[in-house]
Amino acid sequence: MSEGYIDPERWPALVGRPDAPLLGRRAEKLRTRLEELTRRNGVALTRGASPRFVVSDGVVLDRAVAAGWLGMAEGYMAGEWSAEPLPEVLRVLLSQPLEAGLGARLARRRRPDFGQVRSGELPDSLVGIYTGDTRATGSALFASGTRTSETVTVTQHGRPTPVITTWLDAPARVERADLDGAQLNRIDHMLDLAEVGPGDRVLELTSSGGALPVVAARRGARVDVLTSDADHADAVRERARAAGVGGAVRVQTIRGPVPSPRQWSGTYEAVFSVERMETLGDEGTLHYLRAAERMLAPRGTAVIQSVTS
Repeated sequence: MSEGYIDPERWPALVGRPDAPLLGRRAEKLRTRLEELTRRNGVALTRGASPRFVVSDGVVLDRAVAAGWLGMAEGYMAGEWSAEPLPEVLRVLLSQPLEAGLGARLARRRRPDFGQVRSGELPDSLVGIYTGDTRATGSALFASGTRTSETVTVTQHGRPTPVITTWLDAPARVERADLDGAQLNRIDHMLDLAEVGPGDRVLELTSSGGALPVVAARRGARVDVLTSDADHADAVRERARAAGVGGAVRVQTIRGPVPSPRQWSGTYEAVFSVERMETLGDEGTLHYLRAAERMLAPRGTAVIQSVTS
């Protein structure tokens, strides 16, 4: 996407007109909430000041009503608002929900239309800025972080099922040079949880950059990787070939973030998800988990890494 032009094929949500129940009234209330919030926190609404939050196109308010924080992010990509310094202004904006009252209730009832979703991956050149050489997009697991685990029994399909929850404390002082090792540490930990070994069939739903399938293939597994972005698929294939495991890693493109049974079916000893469900919402998460369950072999394991707050 270049300045002044939005490719409608790659970014359909940015060129479509937002739509939501009571859109006009909710957008006006959102404008008032943002004005009050920025004023209370000393953020100016005019150019030249600092810190500042400047809305150049009011359609971003419609986007925010229709799609929440995702709509705000899309508005930023489309140049409809700007902020300086961005991190400081974002801390202010994220300090409260976008909507309250009726608007908040309507937003919670929002449901994604999986027939219309066309998700993509970040360009590989951008991913490399914050991931290091591994190109792994998930959170890192630094060796100095203290782990605390608890096993809780939940009832699933009428049977008691043990669930192990592990909390990781913030690591001690780390450097950027530690990042690649910490990413591989996290990947090894996920593969260990699923006991991935020679001959296992592994699915990554969807791709997190290519490092996880490479490490799994080096353990002797055969790995399928799904992504909705053809460019990203090519990058992962090349990464697997460069690592010498191209024959054990199959990368396929799908439509949207979650494949239907017609799009993709298979049976796997392990299914991996790396920071994917955060983008899907409540209904999308349920849709995603059902897809993962559908493709798990009996006694198979799904390992899901997610950012929570």
